[in-house]
Amino acid sequence: TDKLAPFIRECRAMKVPVLPPDVNHSRIVFSVENGAVRYGLAAIKNVGEGAMEALVKARTSGGPFTSLHDLCQRIADAGVNRRVMENLIKSGACDALGGHRAALMAALPETLAMALKKKTDRGKGYMDLFGDDEEPPPLPETPEWRFEEQLAFEKEAIGFYITGHPAQRDAEELQAYGIDSIGRVKFKARARLDSNPKARVAGVIVEKKIHRTKKGDRMAFITLEDMEDQIEVVVFSDVHQSAREWLDGDGLLIVEGNLELGDEEPKITAERIVDLNTLRRDWCREILIEVDAPTLTESAIERLRELVTHHPGTTCRILVALRLEDCIGTFLLGENFKITPDAELLEGVRRLFGHERVHARRADSL
Repeated sequence: TDKLAPFIRECRAMKVPVLPPDVNHSRIVFSVENGAVRYGLAAIKNVGEGAMEALVKARTSGGPFTSLHDLCQRIADAGVNRRVMENLIKSGACDALGGHRAALMAALPETLAMALKKKTDRGKGYMDLFGDDEEPPPLPETPEWRFEEQLAFEKEAIGFYITGHPAQRDAEELQAYGIDSIGRVKFKARARLDSNPKARVAGVIVEKKIHRTKKGDRMAFITLEDMEDQIEVVVFSDVHQSAREWLDGDGLLIVEGNLELGDEEPKITAERIVDLNTLRRDWCREILIEVDAPTLTESAIERLRELVTHHPGTTCRILVALRLEDCIGTFLLGENFKITPDAELLEGVRRLFGHERVHARRADSL
């Protein structure tokens, strides 16, 4: 699957949509579907071509799968194990079966056990008094995976991101901090539109090569990827040492440095590399929350107070844009509501009021 990433990027560069794997639509190998490329089931890591052949055969003979329970029951005879099912769920191939991925994963052990028992009973000649039309058990109530967590599982199962990107959810915030897209930076470099050779971009590492200097220090050549493009970043030993914690991870990075137009492609020589939380502490000065008046309940206010209590700070304030029937009033919360902005706080506030209604911003507006 690692070798597929360049081909997926080429499809996207050519504006050819790449559809995620789907137990009700994917074939064993990649296929064309309404002008788009549909990801093949056998290209998911650790599922096995034989198991996916059995899955497609069951779908062809019995129609689309209607639930996780239905899927496990109908492919039980193929010996599909828990690891295979987990990777199908992580990849997003089971998204059409109802519920979110965390709920499907939580339901999997019991669902597989039921399918195995039914298979064993059939092998012993036991009759099922209820036939094959039994209602599937309800999915357990469990919190959804965080956006970043879901993407991490997806990359684990597929080898790259396909339904989203770590930079996607924070695109508005990154733009507020003056972060350019990689494609724009490369365009400006090629067209020589900017006399300032500095660049500030955000992305995740998709390739990393470590080298030793003559002094024995570590330096790196990394390929940074955002939602649309990639760029090479040269990380000399001093920057590598200061950013090693983030370079060894798989989260979103912000790279600042000198932009150079090489022989073929633009590249950046890094002067500073940080994660998004570090950038927030440096740049974020206010959180704007858009709220419809009926949803600003006492319980919502109390939950917001709890979040603030666990993330106290001095530099970032909270603004509330309260929408009434025919007007909007913006209120600045008091000093006791100042916070330290980080991913955990923003995730909590966004779960409370909705992701599209919470904005981390750099500039003061009042």
